[in-house]
Amino acid sequence: MPLAIGLVRHGHSAAQEAREMAERAGQLHFTFDPSDALAPLSDLGRLQSRRLGEWMLEQGMAASEVITSPYKRTVETAELVAAAARLPPELVLEKALVEIGWGEFEGLTRAGRRAHFPEPFARWRADKFNNGPPGGESWNAVAERVRPVAERALRMNGLVLIVCHEVTVKCLRYVLEGKSAEETLALADVPNASLTLYRREAAGLLLELENFVPPDEG
Repeated sequence: MPLAIGLVRHGHSAAQEAREMAERAGQLHFTFDPSDALAPLSDLGRLQSRRLGEWMLEQGMAASEVITSPYKRTVETAELVAAAARLPPELVLEKALVEIGWGEFEGLTRAGRRAHFPEPFARWRADKFNNGPPGGESWNAVAERVRPVAERALRMNGLVLIVCHEVTVKCLRYVLEGKSAEETLALADVPNASLTLYRREAAGLLLELENFVPPDEG
């Protein structure tokens, strides 16, 4: 089968909604109980995930395996996509695909990061690939932990669907496409419930879709 790997960012989540509200209000902090890892999808996120699965079904795309970060929002996304696309319901949970470690930036808006950690924030903004938040991860660290997952997916047959997080998607692309750090940092924002799709060719992987979001027919 020519299709090889599909990268999916999770749908819009309840924690993301809380952060967006705090950003709009100019607040320095936001919270989601009990934790970010346990934050479910929002109503919008569930709709987005089902829509992606329905589009995959229309295209006749059948995945041989669905690998997902164990965070609640990614598992829910994978379940909804798999159900709508009529994919195998069994998910493979992979800890290496978790969200980037935000360290001391956790629970802070952009204004909060700048206010509480001005110097680390400036270093992080200047080079996220090599500088992580205080106590957190750099993009390079994320790339190294996802590398074995990408390499394993390349050896598999059929379409392997990988459901994870925005920075994780970008770092997987760094590995799969052999991008430079600068090229990876320059990648566009990854929309919720979007698909980046690779096709297997004799010369290697061909990027067929990038950050694709099915059109809203409603």
